[in-house]
Amino acid sequence: MPIISKRKLITNVAAYAPAASAFTPASLPGLVAWYDASTAANFVKQGGGSVTNGDTIGTWADMSGHGYTMTGGAAGASPVYSAAGFNGSKPAAYWNGGFRTLISANTIAGLATNNACSCFVVGRMLGAGVSYAHISAYQYNSDSNNDGPGSAIFLLRDSGNNAIETRGGGGLVASNAFSMDTPVVWGVTQNASACITYINNASPVSDTGRGTNVFASPGVIGMGSNISGGGPSALGFEGMVSEYVLTNAVLSTGDRNSLYTYFQSKWGL
Repeated sequence: MPIISKRKLITNVAAYAPAASAFTPASLPGLVAWYDASTAANFVKQGGGSVTNGDTIGTWADMSGHGYTMTGGAAGASPVYSAAGFNGSKPAAYWNGGFRTLISANTIAGLATNNACSCFVVGRMLGAGVSYAHISAYQYNSDSNNDGPGSAIFLLRDSGNNAIETRGGGGLVASNAFSMDTPVVWGVTQNASACITYINNASPVSDTGRGTNVFASPGVIGMGSNISGGGPSALGFEGMVSEYVLTNAVLSTGDRNSLYTYFQSKWGL
C-alpha cells in the first residue's frame, strides 16, 4: 500500500524566521568603549567590593569587550555611585563638585583606526557647574594635556552658557544649547571635515573639522575634568552620567537613530 504523506504549505514565512537581535551599543560599527550604569555590578567601589548608593567609584567596567576600564582617584577625586538619582529612579555615576575624574586604565588604541569619532552620553548637568566643565576628553600620550594637537575634547560646557560644545581644528566649536538639570543625550561626531554636536539626536550644529593628526597614536579617555599628564587637572564637571558610548567612526543617521531609541527606552527620556 503506498505511503501518503501530508505536507503543510507554509505561507507565513515571517512567523518562522529567527527573531531579530535587540539593538545595543555592541551593534555599532567601530565601537571603542561603552560604559553602562544600569547594572551595579559594572562598578567596583574604591578599596574593592560591590557599590551601594553614595560609594566612591573605584572602577567602571568597559562593556565593549576591549578592556578600557575607567579608574577613579582617591575619595574626593572620583565620582560616587548614585543608585536612583538619574531621571527620578535610575542609576548613574555622580560628579558632585571638585575635580573628580575617571580615566581609562588601559591605553586606548581603537581610536587610532580612523581620524574620526562619535561620542554619545546620557547624562544631566547641574546648572551651578563651572565654565568649560569637561564631560569627556581624549589625551594623546605625547601631548601634555587634552588641548594638544593629537588630543580631543569630545564634550564640554560652553563657557558659562547652558550649552555644550566640542573642540575642532579652530578651537572650541559647534555650541549647542540645552536645558540644565534635565536628563539629556549629548552627542558629537568629529572628523577632518566637520564637528557636529547633537542634543537628543536632534538640533545638529556643524562647525569646522579637526586637524588630520588627531588620534594618530594611542592615548587615554576620561570623564569629568580636563586631562593633563594622564590625570585630572581642572574644569570639573558637575552632574551625572548613566551611559557613555564611543566609536572610531562618524555614525550613520540610521545608527544614531537606533542608539537614541535604545537610550530613550532604557532611561525613560
